[in-house]
Amino acid sequence: VCNAMKHAFPDDRPGTIRVSLVRDVDAYRLEVRDNGIGVQPGAGAGSGTKLIERLAASLGGAAELRANDGPGSTLVVGFRRL
Repeated sequence: VCNAMKHAFPDDRPGTIRVSLVRDVDAYRLEVRDNGIGVQPGAGAGSGTKLIERLAASLGGAAELRANDGPGSTLVVGFRRL
């Protein structure tokens, strides 16, 4: 959520961030979706994204940042049930 607030809405641009957590039989999927400026081409992973990836890995999962079909991006973190 902090990454979306920091990067998706520059110059006080208005927008929406939606957070969802879905439980499956043996895993969870956390999604943070925004309607901001989206993933910028050529932008490398910053310290916040690296931290999220490490946290997901420590939970036996993985993180993926995706461009939305419309405006914005979605961070998906999948991890196994604890």
